[in-house]
Amino acid sequence: MNANELSPEFTSPLIFAGFAMINGWRDYEAADSVARIVDATKGGLPRYDRLRLELLQATLEGDHLKAYLAVREAAEISPGGSAHYTAGDKALDLNRPREGLEILSTWDPTRTAVRLWTPYWKSVTEAHHMLGDHDAELREARLGRSQIPGRLETLWYEARALAALGRTSEVMGLLEESLQLRSNPRMNPGLLMFWAAEELKTHGYPEAADSVLIRLEAWLGSQDAEQRAGRDLGVLEAQGLYLQGRLQQASEPFLDLLDEERPDPVFLRYLGAIAARSGDRNTAMEFLDALASLDQPYLFGTHTLGRAVITAYLGEKEEAFALLQTSMTLGVAYGTALLADSDLAVLVDYPPFVSFLEPEG
Repeated sequence: MNANELSPEFTSPLIFAGFAMINGWRDYEAADSVARIVDATKGGLPRYDRLRLELLQATLEGDHLKAYLAVREAAEISPGGSAHYTAGDKALDLNRPREGLEILSTWDPTRTAVRLWTPYWKSVTEAHHMLGDHDAELREARLGRSQIPGRLETLWYEARALAALGRTSEVMGLLEESLQLRSNPRMNPGLLMFWAAEELKTHGYPEAADSVLIRLEAWLGSQDAEQRAGRDLGVLEAQGLYLQGRLQQASEPFLDLLDEERPDPVFLRYLGAIAARSGDRNTAMEFLDALASLDQPYLFGTHTLGRAVITAYLGEKEEAFALLQTSMTLGVAYGTALLADSDLAVLVDYPPFVSFLEPEG
C-alpha cells in the first residue's frame, strides 16, 4: 500500500495486497476496494498484471472459469511462477484433476523460494484424491511431509489418503501425532479429527469415523473454557455432533451461534437439514426460505448449496441437484470438501449427481 501512496499510478502491488486480504483475513470488502482502485488504472498495467487483476476480480465474483482462464494465460507469460501453480490449482475447482496434475507436474516444488510452501502438496494430493487414485495420493503426501515436516497441513494430506484407503489405525496414529504439532488460525488437531471422520464416513468406514468423533469430543473437552466459548470451537462441536447423528444436540449450539441480523448460511443449512432429517418439514422450509432470501455479498454459493442440502433431505432430488449446479456457478468449487460432504450422500442414488462428480478432465 505504501508504494501506491508514493506513486498512485503504480498499482501493481495493490493486487498482492488484495490477495493478502482474502487469504489472510477473509476481508473480501477490502479486497474488492483494492481491486476497484487497480481497475481504474489498469490501462497502464503490463498484460501479466492485468491478468492477475482479472484473477483477483474473478475470485471476488466466485467465477472459477474466469479465474482459470486468466491464470492460464499468465502462466504462459511467466512459466514456473505463482501463476503456473495457481493454474493447476484452479483446474481442480473446475473438476479437471488430470489437467491440474499435468500443469503441476511441470512446476518445481523443490526450489528454495517455494520449498516450504504447503499449497502445492494440497493441490497435487487433492487431484489424485478426486481421481480416486489414493495410492498415488499417499505417495505424494508422504513426499510432501518429508519436505515439510512438522506441519498440520502436510500431516492432513497423508491422513486424508489413508482414510480413503481404509487404513484406519494409521489415521488414528496421525491424529495422535497432530496433538504435538503447532496449531494455526486455519488448522488445529480438532479440525483434522472432524475432517478425518468425514473422509472415513464417505469412504465406507462409519465405525472408524465414530471413533474419531469420540476422540474429537474428548479433545474439545480438554480445551480451556475461553477457547471453548469461542466461535471456532463452538462450530466444530456442533458439526461433530451433527456428523454423529446427534441432531437435536447439534441444533442447540448452532442456534446459539446464529446471528439473526446477519445469519451465517452454513448455520442455516445445518439447522434446516436437522429439521428435514427430523421430519419437521415446516421448520425446514423456514430455513430454506431464509437461505433463499439472504442478500449478502461474498457468499460464493454457500447459501444455494445449503438450499440443495435441505431440499435433498426433503426428498426433492431433482430440484436439489439443480440447486447444487447453480451453487457451482456462484462460487462453490469441486474438490475434496465437496466429495466428503456427508449431506450430499443422500443424492448418491441419483444418476445425474453421480455423473456430476465424474472428473471432466
